[in-house]
Amino acid sequence: MKLKSSEHGWLLPELLKLDNEYQGRWEQWRWTMETGEIPKDIPQTEFLDLGNTQTLQMVKNCLQAITQGSWGSHSRFIPYFTDYFLYALGHPSITTNPPEPEGCNGAEKRLVQALELKLLITCPFDYLGHLLATEGYGKSKAKFYPTPIWTAKAMAVTAVSSATAAPPFHVYEPAMGTGRLALEMSNYAVSLTGWEWDVLLIKIASLNFMLYAPYFALPIPILGGDLVIGNTLTGSGVSFIRPSLNYEITSSTPQHPLSNSLVINGIKYEKHSTGNQLQGSLF
Repeated sequence: MKLKSSEHGWLLPELLKLDNEYQGRWEQWRWTMETGEIPKDIPQTEFLDLGNTQTLQMVKNCLQAITQGSWGSHSRFIPYFTDYFLYALGHPSITTNPPEPEGCNGAEKRLVQALELKLLITCPFDYLGHLLATEGYGKSKAKFYPTPIWTAKAMAVTAVSSATAAPPFHVYEPAMGTGRLALEMSNYAVSLTGWEWDVLLIKIASLNFMLYAPYFALPIPILGGDLVIGNTLTGSGVSFIRPSLNYEITSSTPQHPLSNSLVINGIKYEKHSTGNQLQGSLF
């Protein structure tokens, strides 16, 4: 059954289709969820150093489509666009269709026409993070300086080459931002514990992971991992994916034990008591 553009997860089938053609990471995520086995090989994704001009313009067009006027900076609509996109892809953190910004009636219909998912999948890059940086996001507080892709790539290669274990790894990112280093590490890891205190940044990171690294966006229970809104210096935070899960004292110790089940787009995945296999299917 084809979902309407106003329903939670309506864009996910198109993402799965494109992933099957260009990346294969969602298929790997599904296989791992169903079998409970750790994959030996990770489909590789080459993230562009500066993005793609056409794709960046498409993202800008989406932001401009939210309002029919041309006044002011359209970057102010990035929070709404991020929520809208996460909702369209069926992320469990945004289960209610976000309200259109004031004075932007019809924004949702215009976004459906402006958004070209294929451009994002075929030209992988942190486009929203790039736009935030160019607009000076956070200049009234801690400034936002996303790690350049080529630097993130070099850091990932260095970390992997110096590791004593073989991939796939579990990654711990104490200051995740929009997830650039984590995206590079997604070529070597299938689980991530990422901390970030800025809610907008963690949402953009989650969106990037939905597009390019689903095992970071929707952690596989048997592998662990989480995205946490919090401060690693105090060790206090709350799970972005499971809001009822609080972290205290240390960044690695949740206040409550992790559940072996995960609800994704209305479907519950649960670990069998007799083994590691998980039941449930998104497809």
